[in-house]
Amino acid sequence: MRGFADDGLRPVTLEAIESWYNDAIKGVQNLFFTIYELPDLRPIGYTSLEDIDLFHRVAEFGILIGEKDAWGKGYATETARLMLEQGFTGLGLHNIYLGVYSFNQYAVRAYLKAGFKEIGRHRECYRLGGVVYDEIIMDCLATEFQGSALQDLLPE
Repeated sequence: MRGFADDGLRPVTLEAIESWYNDAIKGVQNLFFTIYELPDLRPIGYTSLEDIDLFHRVAEFGILIGEKDAWGKGYATETARLMLEQGFTGLGLHNIYLGVYSFNQYAVRAYLKAGFKEIGRHRECYRLGGVVYDEIIMDCLATEFQGSALQDLLPE
């Protein structure tokens, strides 16, 4: 995901956020949702489909679970599945892709459980604390995805 929250290691200026927002409203198709924890509806993060291209039927998936006490509870996997269903069933997309850094093994496992597959790597492209990491490129195709939540809502 290449939105304004792409790099959580540096502060983001108001100007950068405004520039990102202005680009978004100029016609680039993006879809954002807040992720809430039940039962109290506490916001714990956000998720997105960005750079939605309805002609080629592709989009980039993004997610951020910002509340550390919500990590490891399956929210990322559930959110990824729901966003894949939204993209494939709701928007008619065929391919949804993402990039994740190799040090984030929790995210990699969540994406694999949701239905994404590793399709390649951008090797040693990200430096953190003097160590370099790969960016893992993953995608999911509509023809491979097994979803049901949105399918149940559609008329027969």
